[in-house]
Amino acid sequence: MPFAAKFDEIHALLKDICISCRIECKRADDVFQQRPILENILNGICRSEIIIADLSGKNANVFYEIGIAHSLKDENSIILISRNIKDVPFDLRHLPCILYNTKNLTALKVALKNKIMACRKSVQIDGFLRNYLRNNDLKDTIISTFINTSRKKSESLHEALVSLLNQKTQYINYTNEVIRDLFIHLTILEEYNSNILKKVVELLKVNIFSCDYVLDNHKDIVLECLKKSSHNLITLDNPDEFMLIANICFKLIKRNRFKDEALKWIRDYLYNYRMGRIDIVRARIEHFLVDCNDDDINNYIIDMLTDEKISVRESAADICGQKKLYKAENHLISMLDIETNAHAARSCITALARLNSKKSSTIIYKWMMNNKDKWGKIAVSNSLKQIAITALKTLSADDQFYSDLENA
Repeated sequence: MPFAAKFDEIHALLKDICISCRIECKRADDVFQQRPILENILNGICRSEIIIADLSGKNANVFYEIGIAHSLKDENSIILISRNIKDVPFDLRHLPCILYNTKNLTALKVALKNKIMACRKSVQIDGFLRNYLRNNDLKDTIISTFINTSRKKSESLHEALVSLLNQKTQYINYTNEVIRDLFIHLTILEEYNSNILKKVVELLKVNIFSCDYVLDNHKDIVLECLKKSSHNLITLDNPDEFMLIANICFKLIKRNRFKDEALKWIRDYLYNYRMGRIDIVRARIEHFLVDCNDDDINNYIIDMLTDEKISVRESAADICGQKKLYKAENHLISMLDIETNAHAARSCITALARLNSKKSSTIIYKWMMNNKDKWGKIAVSNSLKQIAITALKTLSADDQFYSDLENA
């Protein structure tokens, strides 16, 4: 507010309100220091939780300070008041502003106290979300855009998502409808302004829909999401959706929640994989399974070696080799013994070489000799011959094995 005697009564009232809200109230001219007053004002804006600006009288300095405040602070930390709506510039009238009458300051006191409490709640909520997103390496500009856009779209859903992230579930009781609406809310935000919020939304969807509260109280929504996505796997035409579901499955497996359902979705995805295409989701799944040190997961991977689908067997063999799953050695040998597909056989041979499986050299040689049509002049897999030769040089004590392949 302007520094003038006619505003002293309002200033005193603001102090009383702040004290009742357990907030320390300061005005720039309250602080007597050697620094210029503008420097005091700038420091005050930066350090303040709540900023109250009185626009009465159209004071140029006040408008200048509001501009600084909006560039440095969250919108919800700034409260505008004025004696007359005409004193509020046109380009600020879209913002909430408390109008007051000096003859009825009681009304101002009630309205302002309620506003301060609401703003403090918003600042705390958004402060938590800002720190949460910063810890996930997201830029401040993107974070601010997300927070402001989310709150404007739906304040209640915005606060719901923060409550779920904050794990303060003892204070909440959301219905299925709210959880579904929150998913829709985030999907709408994902499409905002050419998808600039996509990374934020993907992170929040994964962490919200794998949190304890949702899994304990709304597991049907999560399982329905997996089931619905499985139906769409036939076309594999929405990589963003599948990457989201894959990441949710990874979280479920890590947290040992609905592990069977998550593994089934992963297997279904690999089952529907189509050859001859770059698939970042499949690569991400294989990377996760390689890094996952879990006996249930390892047994599941071994079981996949006998799957009827070539793409599943191929992925399973690749994973066994990359993570050096030694307990899979005999299973890989059994798989190769009856394998009819060149690509799956190549993955199997590569895995056995990585496991340094000396006892597999005979079966590798036998398979190659019995399947020359798959690596000969009209090769199904151009790299199969060289992979087998390299493997036999490492695994076999019999030079005849790999020399036969080299000369074939």
